[in-house]
Amino acid sequence: MLGTFHKRGMLVVALATLTAAGSVFAQTQPATPGATPAPPATPGYSSSPIQMPSAIPSKSETAPSAFEKLAMSRTFVAKEEAGKLDGFDRAFSEADRDKDGKLNPEEFAVAWAIYTGRT
Repeated sequence: MLGTFHKRGMLVVALATLTAAGSVFAQTQPATPGATPAPPATPGYSSSPIQMPSAIPSKSETAPSAFEKLAMSRTFVAKEEAGKLDGFDRAFSEADRDKDGKLNPEEFAVAWAIYTGRT
């Protein structure tokens, strides 16, 4: 008789475990079969390909240091990025020899000298 109660108890425990596991599994799956969950929101990121620099250089910095901050690991500084510097637009226009809207390191050095007054 004790064996029957023991078997029933084991069966109840097994069913309870399966029920709990099913609930957990259902909560982690998409609502519709084949549906993919929405990607997490990324606040603070722009959808434009040009991101603004996180640090704005001061006039006391060297041209290479300022270029590094504005270029953000690229080989140029775009006019939109340089727009954060008040009054830099005139220097940018003068130094942009090929008029492509970007300054390479050499063009940037000329623009920085104009901007800082260290010509």
